[in-house]
Amino acid sequence: LRNTGRVAVVDAQSLQQIDALPNTPEMDWIELEGLRPTSIAIDMADQYAYVTDAESGTVAVIDLNPLASTYHQVIRTFDVGAPFKLRNSGLIVTADNETLMVAVPGERTPFKRTGSIVGEIVLVDIKDARARLADPAEAPGVFQIKQRIEASHEPYAFARTSDPNRMLYSNRLDDQKGVVLLQKSGGSWSAGGAIGMHLGPPNDTFDVNNIAGIAVTSDLKYAFVSAYNSYIRDIPSQDPNYNPRDPAGSNVGIIF
Repeated sequence: LRNTGRVAVVDAQSLQQIDALPNTPEMDWIELEGLRPTSIAIDMADQYAYVTDAESGTVAVIDLNPLASTYHQVIRTFDVGAPFKLRNSGLIVTADNETLMVAVPGERTPFKRTGSIVGEIVLVDIKDARARLADPAEAPGVFQIKQRIEASHEPYAFARTSDPNRMLYSNRLDDQKGVVLLQKSGGSWSAGGAIGMHLGPPNDTFDVNNIAGIAVTSDLKYAFVSAYNSYIRDIPSQDPNYNPRDPAGSNVGIIF
């Protein structure tokens, strides 16, 4: 709930909000005082939720263990170093449950689409977080940044694959590098090949631009990408008014 500083808990079967703190008489949310929450990632063991703040580089950690005294409360915040704020940045937990990846955007100015400073993928150590937080000697090392990978101007969304050592992320402001492969080797991650999002001739409205979401099939044969398609006047694939009979937008790209 971006403009309220809260996170709502929803029952996925009834599609209704449920009480985040059932021991109190009123309907409760999870409170994130002073933050404007945007994206949420939950670890592979359902122990913690990680929430980004749109107005800073802060990530809040929410306890999801119903047996804990801090259930549905923020137990820690940490900063990933985002000089241009996290805005709508995505985040994800790796399949081995050891690393939180956060997309940190680059510079954008009022007069230029992008600035000179590019974004990053920031990798945060979350391995054995609950056990280490309970150990005074280990607790300071939890949620520490362990790696930064240079990205393009607006790294945006992530996707896990069936290979735990491979992931994808999208660049919403760089169609030349619309989707980028991340690979793990020897305990560290690196950026691999990039896939450009230029489909068909330039005057074609049936195109995808400004890649947002990604989904990968379990056999790794296909990836599907959704497009944000930011408005650019008189560009056929980014101006829905250019060809009203065959307007741009609402397309899904398929990567082989």
